[in-house]
Amino acid sequence: RRVGMVFQRPNPFPKSIYENVVYGLRLQGINDRRQLDEAVERSLRGAALWEEVKDRLHSPALALSGGQQQRLCLARALANKPEVILLDEPTSALDPQSTAKIEELCLELKNNVCILIVTHNIAQAGRISDYTAFMYLGELIEYGATEKVFTVPKDKRTESYLTGVFG
Repeated sequence: RRVGMVFQRPNPFPKSIYENVVYGLRLQGINDRRQLDEAVERSLRGAALWEEVKDRLHSPALALSGGQQQRLCLARALANKPEVILLDEPTSALDPQSTAKIEELCLELKNNVCILIVTHNIAQAGRISDYTAFMYLGELIEYGATEKVFTVPKDKRTESYLTGVFG
């Protein structure tokens, strides 16, 4: 409940948009309609999806576009009010416009929740992260403020990765 997860590829459940968002709440035994309705609107707004789906909450989630499905998965994670959201390559399967929306959401959400994002997209990491950890073969090589790691890396392996020598 304290950690939300959004995977590399959108994975909405074969349920309605509404039921996707409240799934975790229902698992916790929350069934109060008013509480669920509030969570759905809050979470879909947090995922910048409310305006697009507010009139079809009971439609199948699988009918949404890929970018909308990924934002729905983010809304599902937000519904539980997690302390941390782990995003595993959340834009790798999305078009540039959907990627931009997810990045904008990360910039907004990071003021309210800790976001850990795993990405191989160096430009994306530079755009949206405050801190960067560079890992290589399961080992933490370097960690620090993104600007510092990207401009004056302490480790040669970090520099090699950032400059495209490998990776």
